[in-house]
Amino acid sequence: MTRSFARVAVPRPVEDVFHYRIPDHLLGRIAPGHIVTAPFGKGTINGVVMEVLEKVPLKVRSILSVSPVLPVEDKLLELTRWTSSYYQSPLGLIVRMCVPPPVRSQSSKFRLTEKGRSALNEDTAGPFGDLLAALKRGARTAAHLEKKFSSDEFERCLGEGLIEVSDSSPSGPAAVEAGLKEPQYKKDEDTVHTLTLDQKRVLDSIEKSIDDGNFSVALLQGVTGSGKTEIYLRAAQKVLNMGQSVLLLVPEISLTPLLTFRLERIAQDGVAVMHSALTAAQKRSSWEDVREGRARLVVGVRSGVFVPIPDLGLIIVDEEHDASFRQEETPSYHARDVAVKRGQIQGIPVILGSATPSMESYRNSEVGKYRRLELPKRVTPYPAPKIEIVNMADPEVTRTENPFLSDRLMSVLKETVDGGSQAMLFLNRRGFSPFILCPDCNYTLPCPNCAVTLTYHRKRGMLCHYCGHLQPPPEACPNCQGIRMSPVGTGTQRLESAIASALPEAVIERLDRDIIVKKGALQDIYTRMDRSEIQVLVGTQIIAKGHDFPNVTLVGILNAEQALDFPDFRSSERTYQLITQVSGRAGRGTKKGRAIVQSYFPGHYSVSLALDGDYRDFYEAEASIRSSLGYPPFGRMGRVIVEGAKEETVQKACMDIARRHSATKGIRILGPSSAPLPRILNRHRWHLLLLASDHSTLSKALRSTREKSYKSVRVHVRVDPYHLM
Repeated sequence: MTRSFARVAVPRPVEDVFHYRIPDHLLGRIAPGHIVTAPFGKGTINGVVMEVLEKVPLKVRSILSVSPVLPVEDKLLELTRWTSSYYQSPLGLIVRMCVPPPVRSQSSKFRLTEKGRSALNEDTAGPFGDLLAALKRGARTAAHLEKKFSSDEFERCLGEGLIEVSDSSPSGPAAVEAGLKEPQYKKDEDTVHTLTLDQKRVLDSIEKSIDDGNFSVALLQGVTGSGKTEIYLRAAQKVLNMGQSVLLLVPEISLTPLLTFRLERIAQDGVAVMHSALTAAQKRSSWEDVREGRARLVVGVRSGVFVPIPDLGLIIVDEEHDASFRQEETPSYHARDVAVKRGQIQGIPVILGSATPSMESYRNSEVGKYRRLELPKRVTPYPAPKIEIVNMADPEVTRTENPFLSDRLMSVLKETVDGGSQAMLFLNRRGFSPFILCPDCNYTLPCPNCAVTLTYHRKRGMLCHYCGHLQPPPEACPNCQGIRMSPVGTGTQRLESAIASALPEAVIERLDRDIIVKKGALQDIYTRMDRSEIQVLVGTQIIAKGHDFPNVTLVGILNAEQALDFPDFRSSERTYQLITQVSGRAGRGTKKGRAIVQSYFPGHYSVSLALDGDYRDFYEAEASIRSSLGYPPFGRMGRVIVEGAKEETVQKACMDIARRHSATKGIRILGPSSAPLPRILNRHRWHLLLLASDHSTLSKALRSTREKSYKSVRVHVRVDPYHLM
């Protein structure tokens, strides 16, 4: 029997795939992985064929066209199925990331056939006359035609042979844009670095895995400045020399300029960069370069794990601990763990690198799932900077005129700048102040859409970082009409202003989300930092990750334990990682570095253990707590979020879910309760956590949650959640 039906995954937040008939003229031309255009509702949609079938037990509509773009390969389809199943995310939204960006939104074009043109000229088009007339002057996209005609009309016209799909492929030379080349840095990256004994030992182990050509996972744990990137480069070089390709994942777009420049020294074919900040032409060019083998070294952020790469031979995940690899919104997945699964499916080695590994990866190395390779020493002349704690809770600690800055940090900062070195100051809070306060009635200005206060930005006004609501600061208190409302607390803008006032001769710059949205700002700051044209760089988490500026000798961290304020079992882990990672930006050249950490909780183990920099001590302290509670990585966790317009309805649904799972064998429930962020975009939120000893038990419980629908609310499930807000 002819296989004349197809199961198609469409890019919509729906659980099911959709069945379609393969029309006679497309029989034999459609197989799993092909990208097709099909009717969907009153319009059309591009989807990916997951399976072809001989028959289906229902009446279905027909596929309209098949794209000439290369189909998604079988191993990537297997990866998307696993990702969808494991994280319980819509398959269509997962598989969509394997499709070239121009095709994701491209609409098929229809044109008249000779039969259609004759019918139109002879006035025998009947009920299809208007559609044929719309195509008289040439091919038109489905998106254009859908404004007047239904997909049923396209389908019937195709069946009558009156119209056909115009095979216009999005492939071809991409438009050349000015200014696409990354800035040039002064470092001599052509220099051959002599490996330390530790580096050579690690590289030998990794190269053996590459030679074996089998799946394996190496956790490369190296202190900051230990030369992990050099290991990546040499491992990648070996794979490229073997005629294969390499995928390198990084947690932030901000890491790509410097890293790409370093990688270009080993990739004669060039480096393909994949991230959301690229223009449409850049994305198209990168995808084509990779698919056609012109670029065999691919650098990407989270979604890059799904990029089709011919002859993939190695996957590297840098800063594997970083929470940016976890996508909480739909489609939900963790790029690090998907990368490991992709390595397993393709039978190739995977390297996970970090100075502060995630508890999950370190646990996997403890039980033998991963091979742990260590770089315990820096390759620079000096060891990791000694961390000095300033106890801001001590009333005897002297401060500058700005209470958020200690005299100690400011004096060392002045000394650093006067000595011709650079400094980086970290504060994980954007804006000028977290909120404005009326001292007469203690009123703070709330977001009208979310249960948070508005953040004060000096130039933009009052901004909600969750929904984007923006309004000017009030001239008087809306509550008591008092006129003394003023900013409270410190953000990066306020810190930048304070440092500029204290050091008027120094060049101060800020690097946070408000800055990098400006085109070219990120590259400009990197170039000027590299040339020592900036004396002090103030920033958020962006400055904590993977940057290597040899003239930076001082790192200051303000409010280091901010993460401890959040109701999240990973807060201690994030605090330890952040202090260690940010401090590691200092002393990476020929000068000795130092780090000063201002803390209100210096006695907390995540802060005190960071002083010694011994990750093993922290792991054991944290593991003792989590294992006793059954928290990851010693147990499995799922999160159920219920949201809706009426809190009473949301609460009732969430409590019903908890009640139904209360008797589920192997499941322990935490909650239900109002979510830490109880309202976002005027939708109330409740949640609960499900704990289990194994993934199978957890997965069944979450699937049963999704199968029951509730009126007027939405239920979201998250497997292995990383954020509990």
